[in-house]
Amino acid sequence: MNMIEEIVECFRQFAEDDSAGEGIDKYWAVVLPEMGGIIANEIFLILHSQYIDESMKSRAAQVALNLQLPDVSDLDVAELYLHCLVRRIWFDMTNNAEFRDFVNNNVSTISSVVCGDILNPHRIGWAKTSRLWLPLTNKDFVQIGRSLVERFKQYLFVECCWNELKRRQAEKKINKHMFALLVDLPEITQKHRTDAYQNIRNISEEVTKGLEGIDPRDPMHDWLAKLAALPRHTQLTKIGATPKAIHDRAKDIRRKGGKFEHVSFDGDREYADIIPDDSLESPDLGIMDDEFVHLLSANRQEIEGILHRHSKIGARRFKILEMLAHTPTPTSVEIAKALGASEQTIGRDRHAIGQCWPAIHDVIYSQ
Repeated sequence: MNMIEEIVECFRQFAEDDSAGEGIDKYWAVVLPEMGGIIANEIFLILHSQYIDESMKSRAAQVALNLQLPDVSDLDVAELYLHCLVRRIWFDMTNNAEFRDFVNNNVSTISSVVCGDILNPHRIGWAKTSRLWLPLTNKDFVQIGRSLVERFKQYLFVECCWNELKRRQAEKKINKHMFALLVDLPEITQKHRTDAYQNIRNISEEVTKGLEGIDPRDPMHDWLAKLAALPRHTQLTKIGATPKAIHDRAKDIRRKGGKFEHVSFDGDREYADIIPDDSLESPDLGIMDDEFVHLLSANRQEIEGILHRHSKIGARRFKILEMLAHTPTPTSVEIAKALGASEQTIGRDRHAIGQCWPAIHDVIYSQ
């Protein structure tokens, strides 16, 4: 497996971890196939970076601005988000000095997937750097220019997708508030997020009017918890259903005699410092004694299989389960830092552990 294939496989694993349900979801399935060409293009530019100066970049940027970009108006909001996400992750990586050094020190040649072998590679051209004229094959000289244009096209595509995503969220009040609450953007301040939470709470009060004995915060918190267990791109496809989801949950709570699921947002970056209710208890797994920890370890293989069919995800969730057995119980932020994962992933893992808890309990205490 070459370097490009290795990186593509890393993105595939990331996509599987970030998909709702088993395997890679339909949104990732649309976005992921493009990554091979984008990765190859950037690695080619890293390997030839000594020949690239600012004037070449400026010319390429101008050419890219004059090109027609793909129409994004028909793309699903989840696809818009993922197109931005994968490109930003990759461009952040290629701008990292350590990664660039690794490529330069470990990759000697690369086959282009962008331009192809269109010219005789033995013919010599010349590229002007900031100080010297250096020899290049004519093939590479042409491809550098085209690859730079391709890079700027991808930057512009990200901008188009992100602007379209924000435009759609602004069309409806509830989408605007939920988007501000869920998505990290530099322009969204803590005040914006607090205001968004209050507006969603007001909506919850409106849609639960007439349902006697229901605290509007309860169905709202349950809906937010349900969203928090989903990947971010999937959340964005469901936020428009918020009023109906809260109303339906309120009726469900009332039918069950006022019983509802308390949800803790402590340690969750998405909701910390926004929800002013400190009464919510953590639903995690209760007090775990030394005997429980021993039984947990003794049944590790079977429990990992319960937690996820994919061994890597099952192993990560088992580690989280072990960490939750400690006192004091770590927050999602602390677990994410310890395991090198995102808080969003840890939040979904904790939700999955809770869902699997009856089966885990049966395995542990059936001995």
